[in-house]
Amino acid sequence: MTTQDPRVGHSILLSVLLAGSWLVLGCGILDEGDPTSARVVIEGEDGHPIQLVTTHDFLITVGQDGENREIFVNSADTSAITSPFEKRYDLGPSKRFYATFSSAQIAPSPVSVRVYVGGDLRLDRLTVFDEEVLEFLFSVR
Repeated sequence: MTTQDPRVGHSILLSVLLAGSWLVLGCGILDEGDPTSARVVIEGEDGHPIQLVTTHDFLITVGQDGENREIFVNSADTSAITSPFEKRYDLGPSKRFYATFSSAQIAPSPVSVRVYVGGDLRLDRLTVFDEEVLEFLFSVR
């Protein structure tokens, strides 16, 4: 009677597990892919007026120096909102999102402006809007 070396069975099992994990990871089955939405969260003094401009229909140009950029908005939604505020925005087919936050009034206490894309925090700022315009830009490509 012949007995098989137990190391051979373990080696085969390890090879199968490694090949299986390579297939799963290599095929991108576990990849989350490109994000589909951005979530804007604004907290602070209740009722503070804020102008929010959002779009995913814009062009970005970069200067010859590679540093300076300009954003040309083709169409946008302008909303007069008040804090607190929370809303999710579709990134559109181009997977892009651009937003500006401003207020004609100085906030009596700091206002928190956060933007999450695909669940990841991408903007986290405190401001009193003393002539400051916050700008957020996300583009996959």
